[in-house]
Amino acid sequence: MASALGFGSGLSSGKALYNQKMKELFLLKVKEEPLCFITIGTISAHNPNKQRPDASSYSSIF
Repeated sequence: MASALGFGSGLSSGKALYNQKMKELFLLKVKEEPLCFITIGTISAHNPNKQRPDASSYSSIF
């Protein structure tokens, strides 16, 4: 939806979210863990002609 409205978006997960400052920012308790973080913002440079790989090059059906 963000892209359709002209914004950029991205998903962050893994090691970046386990930083203590990030946990404090979201007021997470000791036993709570972040799953992911969605970033939405304005794109300063955009390359709409970027070639994407065909899904069959990295997926398969059993």
